[in-house]
Amino acid sequence: MANAPQAGGGTGTVPPPHSARSDEYDAFGPWIDEVRTADQIPRLYRDYLVDFAAARTILKIPRDIERRKANPGMDLYDNLVILTAEELTILTRAEAAYTAVTLALGDIVAMRTSVNLLAGRLDLHSRSAGPVVVRFNSSSRERIDALVDQIRDRAWRGERSAGCAQGGDPGWRGERPGRGCDRAADPDRTEAALAPLAESDLVLVNQTRRDLQADPAARVVAAQARRNISVKAGARAKFMSWLRPLRLTALAVVESGEQVIIRSRASGIAQRRMADYSLAETFIFAPAATGVTADPLVTYHDVTRVSITFASSAITFETVSGCGVQRALAERLGPRRA
Repeated sequence: MANAPQAGGGTGTVPPPHSARSDEYDAFGPWIDEVRTADQIPRLYRDYLVDFAAARTILKIPRDIERRKANPGMDLYDNLVILTAEELTILTRAEAAYTAVTLALGDIVAMRTSVNLLAGRLDLHSRSAGPVVVRFNSSSRERIDALVDQIRDRAWRGERSAGCAQGGDPGWRGERPGRGCDRAADPDRTEAALAPLAESDLVLVNQTRRDLQADPAARVVAAQARRNISVKAGARAKFMSWLRPLRLTALAVVESGEQVIIRSRASGIAQRRMADYSLAETFIFAPAATGVTADPLVTYHDVTRVSITFASSAITFETVSGCGVQRALAERLGPRRA
């Protein structure tokens, strides 16, 4: 089992002439398909040894190309993703070859999914390397969500579930006793925490409510409503701000066992006059975080960039300076207390 990303690759197979038909070409579309048999593996990756008996899930992720621009001579899949009980392997197309990265599930410390219209992205952070990025068409987002849930169940919830079965309370870093696995969220406190988002970002509120219903141990600990922002100085910057006014986007912070979940928009700062249809979910295994830093942005008034750091990478969010979101993240993901 690999404990860190491993470089690897293959040459694939020689593509047929453009005029030839193929099952791969006939089945090609923007959707993510599950691979169940060897003949369903895209030809580029067929020299990679796949253990179907050990695999929990195998997904093939298509290229971002219109069907009318594809032809049977192309390698039509950007990624082959293989999940087993212990590892996640991602094969990535690189011209006529591919690269391979294998992550031990126990090394995955954070995951982020984001969609903006049809553009989807999955970022995987591990203890020993920077993020591995997989791009996908959001029409098949449910398959990526299911993959993320499987990783969370296997890598992050196992010890917590064992503690619950024994009547234990895993708590947070051994602190704050009384937060048991079966503790249900207080509906009144949840609604109070989500109140700042209720009018402007109802889609975030509804998504958070659905997740709280599915996970009785989860609760909202902080939220930030969207807010108009202004630049600090400079005639040109102020003119651009007048021409294209900006806003800080909304987010909600949820805790569940040893996980922190941040629901937000794809970008922390967006144009005020444009509708924002994006959604992002960031899942963090709290014991793996090494710290939280807050750096005020020199360009904008009262905006701070919060960085959640891990051994080999970081995830950032833009927040209102000194807000409850900053405090909640620092408390739950900051350095261990003695």
